[in-house]
Amino acid sequence: MISVMHTYGRDMKWNPHIHALVAERVYDQFNTHHKYDYFHFNQLRRIYQFKLLNTMSSYLKANDTKLYHEFIPLSKYLIKKYPDGFYTYGPDIDDYAEDGKAMSAKAVAEYIARYASHPAIAESRIIDIDYDKHEITWIYDPHEDDKKPKGEKLGRQTITEHVYDFMMRLIIHIPDKGFHLIRYQGFYANHSNIKTQDYKRLYHKSYLLAQKQNISWERMLIQNFKYTPLLCKCGGQMILSLDYSFLLRNRGPTYEN
Repeated sequence: MISVMHTYGRDMKWNPHIHALVAERVYDQFNTHHKYDYFHFNQLRRIYQFKLLNTMSSYLKANDTKLYHEFIPLSKYLIKKYPDGFYTYGPDIDDYAEDGKAMSAKAVAEYIARYASHPAIAESRIIDIDYDKHEITWIYDPHEDDKKPKGEKLGRQTITEHVYDFMMRLIIHIPDKGFHLIRYQGFYANHSNIKTQDYKRLYHKSYLLAQKQNISWERMLIQNFKYTPLLCKCGGQMILSLDYSFLLRNRGPTYEN
């Protein structure tokens, strides 16, 4: 399983939740392959509820006694309010295939990579900026519409707000330095004793090295927006020069031609 923690909903509200990408294959201690494609979601909801509340309770009891005593009645309230457990949803990953066909191993790998790394909002959802009023307009499709019939859907929502309000929505989803948002279990984990090197690689090492070289802010801007911010209007290429930088005066670096 690969578990990814997201703190945002489509409308960028604070909505922490975990996405679990579960392989329907298992290797036992003898490296024997087994297939499992059924999950009892009714039971999974209750187990998830119990495990989450119990883990939070144990942590608070050991680290914050005052908060622990406040958490106990909240925990009981949540168990009573949600007798069937907390929300879990389990679509097959093939449901996301555009043509309805089963996704290839490479397509699944690319899907996981996109899902694990995407930010709270894509730039394509920002449709307008009013520089005079300092307002930004962006869109989102409500989750509530996913299961509603066509005539009952809320439809695409358009939000126009001050740029500072937009920034406040956005920056609360920046994780603390060193905070792990992604976890790997089973044969995905680095400590797995499954000999994955014996299996066919999805990508050649040369391809992976080329992809790593593209992970820089300048290369990504060139690929996505077809321009480099380091190219001056005079035609010269800007470089970082600490000799002419305000960094030495506690002001931060500057660029020169």
